[in-house]
Amino acid sequence: MAVRRGQGGTLANAGVGGVPPNARDSAQMTPLRQPRPWSTQLGVLWIGQALTVMGASFVMPFMPLLLVSTGVSGSAIALWTGAMATLTQTGMAVFSPIWGRLADMTGRKPMMVRAIFGAGVSTIAIALSPNVYVMAAMFFARGALAGITSAGAALVTSMAPADRIAHSLGVLQSSLYIGSTAGPAIGAGLIPFFGVRTSFLLAGALQIVTAAAVAHYVEERFVREDAVVRRGRSRGRRGLREAGVSGTVAVLLLLGLLAAATSAGLGVTMTLRVRSLVTPMHFAVAVGIITMLQASGGAVSALMISRLGRRTGYRRVLVASSVWAMLIFATLFFVPSLLVIGLLASLTGLALGAFVPAVNTLLGVVTPSQMRAEVFGYGGTAFALGGLVAPITCTSLIAATGDTAAPFVLLAALEMTMALWAVRSLRRLDGVAR
Repeated sequence: MAVRRGQGGTLANAGVGGVPPNARDSAQMTPLRQPRPWSTQLGVLWIGQALTVMGASFVMPFMPLLLVSTGVSGSAIALWTGAMATLTQTGMAVFSPIWGRLADMTGRKPMMVRAIFGAGVSTIAIALSPNVYVMAAMFFARGALAGITSAGAALVTSMAPADRIAHSLGVLQSSLYIGSTAGPAIGAGLIPFFGVRTSFLLAGALQIVTAAAVAHYVEERFVREDAVVRRGRSRGRRGLREAGVSGTVAVLLLLGLLAAATSAGLGVTMTLRVRSLVTPMHFAVAVGIITMLQASGGAVSALMISRLGRRTGYRRVLVASSVWAMLIFATLFFVPSLLVIGLLASLTGLALGAFVPAVNTLLGVVTPSQMRAEVFGYGGTAFALGGLVAPITCTSLIAATGDTAAPFVLLAALEMTMALWAVRSLRRLDGVAR
């Protein structure tokens, strides 16, 4: 074999394994690209979740307008509005565990992108629905394809540095409050100019762009589990039982369900309570201000969760926030002043905003890493069930008693149950601060 020699009789192009030495040396000298800072990736996730929730909260306040565009009228508007919300929560409850298990197998980032992209596509499909029956199917698909909260929590707990998990979950939780507050305000500005269906198309398109941004900027280093190991590993309840954490995870999931029920129940109760205290002319402004105060309090509390957890432990955060919320709800039952209700709404946000990030942090701590997304999928089901049952219960209580303050007693009882449950059932997590 002829070998060309370079100057000085050295081998110019030959190398071990057929790789030229200069190419091999160059590869060794070229540094690997550093991953993007976690703070940058968290910022992209924050924007992605905020815009997705913004699009979701954009939908429900203007549902009557959308239903009218399909030919629905009269009392059927209220019936179909409730049905759409129920279908969305049902789809989320059924499919969240499936997406969670798939995330543990394929990676958490693809499920996050899927959730945002699914929300965008379903929003566009809702806007293009020719009749109310197709629209109902699209709302079910919206719940089935979305589930961004559990997907985001699973991604953060698997990617964030260990000492920043709680802070990252709090930051992500704050995006929910910001997005849910901004959505109706933006919708109120867009719909008069573009119409309800075009505005929905714009919201869906924005979510699809957001999904592309998350896919491009977030860098998950997911290592697929060996197929033999994966087939031999237990999943679901059996896997948690073998890890010795099934009881703790069950309690945390039930606490998440009650937290979702409290939040959803508060939303409908506060709206109806305000309606009974103001004139129709001032109703929209009053509800908007109180919702903004509550969301602002929740965002501040969510951002403070890591500092509180490090100082006191997350179990104590759960207990303290539940007791605080219980006292505020009990006070709201006796308060007839709209001004005081607004002040208490911001304090309620502070109490509720820390709870869900604390639950998610503890779930991330106790759950084996290979099952984490699956467990957060169960959490998505729990949140959906809580959000499904509570509004019906609260409105039924108001209808039965004729008192718009009556549900505050129920919400206070729920918070007391959560505090006692955290005290008695989570002793093994006392002092956990991550």
